[in-house]
Amino acid sequence: MVPVVRNIPTMSEWGLIAFAAFVGIAGIWFLRRRRVTA
Repeated sequence: MVPVVRNIPTMSEWGLIAFAAFVGIAGIWFLRRRRVTA
């Protein structure tokens, strides 16, 4: 049996920037929502 080499998809620089921005915005939104209800 020959192991099949698969290309693991990696995020491009722009994809990484967009992902970081999305996580940051979601985190700020979550903290604001939590602070208002608490």
